[in-house]
Amino acid sequence: MYSALFVRPVRAGASLVRFLDREVVDTYVRGAGTLPRWLGTAVRRARPATSRPM
Repeated sequence: MYSALFVRPVRAGASLVRFLDREVVDTYVRGAGTLPRWLGTAVRRARPATSRPM
């Protein structure tokens, strides 16, 4: 009875938190690091060649 009332719900909650951390938070963090890299590449390509440093 203890297992059904306490252990299983806590384990289910832990599984949910693990899923959210792995899939949602990690995806957001990877995206937050990728976006500036893409923007930097786009700006670099858009600059005229004469204004690029040697």
